[in-house]
Amino acid sequence: MLNQIMKYLYTLGVLIILILTSCYQEEVNKYTSTNPSLLFTKTEIRNGISFHWNESKASSFVEYIVTRNVQSTPAVKEVSNIKASSILARVKSRDEIQIKDTVSIEKAYYRLYINVGHQLLASDEIFHDFNNYFLSQSMVPNFLVDKINGKLYLLYPNKSIEIVDLYKLKLKLFKSNLSFNFNASASLGYDQFGNTEIYMPLDDKIIFLDGENLQAKDTINSIAKGVSIYNTVSDNYSNIYYTDGYGGLFGSVAIYNASTEKTLRIGDVNIMHRNLRVTNDGKYILVGSVSFSSEVSLYTMDSKNNVIATSRSKGIIDWQTNFMLRMANFSPTFITSGGFIYENQIMQKVFLGQNMTFSDFSPDDKYIYFASSSQKLISQVENKIPYNIIKSYQTKFFPAFFFIYENEIFSVGSISDPNTGATRILLEKLEL
Repeated sequence: MLNQIMKYLYTLGVLIILILTSCYQEEVNKYTSTNPSLLFTKTEIRNGISFHWNESKASSFVEYIVTRNVQSTPAVKEVSNIKASSILARVKSRDEIQIKDTVSIEKAYYRLYINVGHQLLASDEIFHDFNNYFLSQSMVPNFLVDKINGKLYLLYPNKSIEIVDLYKLKLKLFKSNLSFNFNASASLGYDQFGNTEIYMPLDDKIIFLDGENLQAKDTINSIAKGVSIYNTVSDNYSNIYYTDGYGGLFGSVAIYNASTEKTLRIGDVNIMHRNLRVTNDGKYILVGSVSFSSEVSLYTMDSKNNVIATSRSKGIIDWQTNFMLRMANFSPTFITSGGFIYENQIMQKVFLGQNMTFSDFSPDDKYIYFASSSQKLISQVENKIPYNIIKSYQTKFFPAFFFIYENEIFSVGSISDPNTGATRILLEKLEL
């Protein structure tokens, strides 16, 4: 009888152990890299990425650990095997199931670990490629945007050009040792077949470069031999406007008509009046000296390239570089780097904002976007008095310059790499 009782208790004990082991194993295996129940997801936010996961129900819960690696990395089985440099966050609170990464700038692989004391449970990796592109050079005195084919041309002081695919944020071409005048402004247009062209000044010529391979494909000469060509701009019809200098004291504003292939001088200016801007329709042409105290002239044109009105500034205007002054697409309104906006044929001057470093207009001119040196923001304001702020867009850095394309803001500035500490120049894409 006693033996039977002992056998019964032994059998009961074995069953209890098996049941407990099964329950324990079920709890441990509930979250594994091969079990989809360990949910780990990402959501893109305006200034980074947000990660979410399910709350752990393990009775022995210790912490959540989220790692970030620049390369795909196998999951580890022990907390001690996780490299400290790869840890993005350690969360001790069981019900805290979300973190944000707003500092990373390069593509990365993320993984969630749940430390349950007796075991380290791992999720599958999540890959994320940030909307960023690293420029090859630190100084960008001029840039051109191909708004038909989605390309960015960065022109560097060391006579090199970098072409970036704006859709993929990938390098298309980098070409160095180009023998053109990189101290002057190049411009962009299209040939009769819609192919992109870059117009580069070189002494008394403008060289047409193929927008795909940057090979020279055509040349136009200034009106008189030996007359140096300075800055160029173009309108929506690929007409080229440029300033030139002759005789040591005098210069002019000229137009090369793309359809007739003829050049027309429209006005004589001081030889120092080399800076140039034009509206998209070619109706308004702005010209001034390269100076923080520039004298500016505004030409109003008719459809036959005749000057029908001329206005001159009554005061000095900050136009130190052709790069910084931004002109509206279809009106004579323009903004200087000092934060002043000029309207009504240069007659009206309004202070737009302190510490403004760069500005641009929306494609329809209804809004103005500007960046300042005091905030990591690009602000959108109405293009009318009192210039109310409509919205602000958070950036990862203080923007040096930016442009609007396909309902997105592309911003360029310097940023410290959180992994290496090195300063890098970054192109960031923000949705409007």
